Amino acid sequence: MNLLVVDDEYEIIAGMTQFINFEKLGFKNVFTAQSAQQARDIILNSHIDILLTDIEMPLESGLDLLRWVRDSRLDIVTLFCTGYPSFDYAQKALELHSFDYYLKPIDYKELTKRIESAAQEVQRIRAAQNLQKYGSMWLLSREDYQFSFWHRAIAGSVSGGKELTDLSRASLLSYTAEDRFTLCVVMLADDRNFIEPWKKYAFKNMTAEIFSNDVVHTESILPLTAFTWCVVFREEAAYTEDGFLKCFSGLSLSVRIHLSAYVNFYYSAGCTLDSVYQDFKRTEEACGEDVVNRQKAVDARRFQKKEYEYIPPELYRWQALLTRDSNLLLKEARRYLDERRAAGQMGLPVLKAFRVDVMQMIHDVLSARQIDRHTLYLDEQFHEMYEGSLMSVYHMERYMEYLLRHTMQYISKYEQSRSVVGKVQEYIGSHLSEKITRTSMAKLVFMNSDYLARIFKKETGLSLGEYLQVRRIEEAKRQLAQTDIPVSVISQNVGYDNFSYFSYLFHERTGMTPVEYRKTHMPAS
Repeated sequence: MNLLVVDDEYEIIAGMTQFINFEKLGFKNVFTAQSAQQARDIILNSHIDILLTDIEMPLESGLDLLRWVRDSRLDIVTLFCTGYPSFDYAQKALELHSFDYYLKPIDYKELTKRIESAAQEVQRIRAAQNLQKYGSMWLLSREDYQFSFWHRAIAGSVSGGKELTDLSRASLLSYTAEDRFTLCVVMLADDRNFIEPWKKYAFKNMTAEIFSNDVVHTESILPLTAFTWCVVFREEAAYTEDGFLKCFSGLSLSVRIHLSAYVNFYYSAGCTLDSVYQDFKRTEEACGEDVVNRQKAVDARRFQKKEYEYIPPELYRWQALLTRDSNLLLKEARRYLDERRAAGQMGLPVLKAFRVDVMQMIHDVLSARQIDRHTLYLDEQFHEMYEGSLMSVYHMERYMEYLLRHTMQYISKYEQSRSVVGKVQEYIGSHLSEKITRTSMAKLVFMNSDYLARIFKKETGLSLGEYLQVRRIEEAKRQLAQTDIPVSVISQNVGYDNFSYFSYLFHERTGMTPVEYRKTHMPAS
């Protein structure tokens, strides 16, 4: 803060600057002036927070100076210090909204208290101005502040209730050590392993609306995975667990009706800022471990983690069924999952081990047929289904149905393409002297020519044209080395009516002309 002392008597100014510790009061600069004109010059060139001025001065009075300050719309807290106990002066000072009116002779201890009060008034005014200036911006950003605060809280990057309380204060939030919160990990799912973006948006709006009442208030909704969120509720004065669960029932019904989906809640009530990280980890673990509940609200404090015995399915039978009977294999997979669930042996560790075993079985089948398994998993839907498969046993069943059917179709198409390629290769080998085109080969196997070209190159590593040329040159090499058929006739035998073109291709492939090759490879007589 900056202060300006104005008095036409130099001794008064010197006394104030000598006996009042302005630095201790928080003033960075103390300016002095001996007339109203000098004071105006200083005010116009420097930021002044407090004006301490005499009233009776030559030419212009301190009242004239304050009137100019008010006319200029300057927020300067003004104190009058005068030796004239005039009621008229005091009344005018009040009319001009002066902060204080002090009579000489000066008691520096008393004057110090009044300057200190003026400094507090400056801070109050500045705070009010900042609130007016930035208050609406903060209100618009409140959700962002809350999101950042709770993200750091559940991540454990801010440890302890005191640090969180300090962070709350710094973020202009109103959380205290006495506040209580209900932490939830929420899972949203439908009959597929993919939730459309519009459903996620609608779900968040439903949650914020239904859980904002006299029981709880939604503070923040933080994404955890593609299917789960952490939702923080502040417990209000009327909070009861029954009231909270009634809100959940309302949300569950709305989700089922409007989104054709269902929601699971895993919650810890009565959380404090000091326990929020531990409570979140416990709640998150309960959500991850529970794979059998559906449309439930589960108290994470009562959730007991179990030890599960994993008994693998008869994978050797499944491996044989994978290429023979898709319906029977899917039936076997569902039966296995249902039996494990009925036996109370269905938890997250079981689902993980089961998924690993099934994937390994598929890899073995594909490898035995020399099929590139990576192509199978390039599909975007596969990744969505794979990510959601551990959410629940229901999601695993849908994933298994997708995975096994997709794999069987993939194997069938691959084997079909191999038989098609073999048929094309066989035809080319026995019709080298004829005109062969991609279109004629496509008609032979009843396929689209572009599709045939793709699967042929994928299977052989060569395009149809390249393969045909290789086979023709190889046959020409055989006839040149093993017969005495004229070169021009051999050219026609392998499908080249233009002898010059045949010679050119032969040289490109072998590095020799047909005649040179015959001389080199013809057995000695």
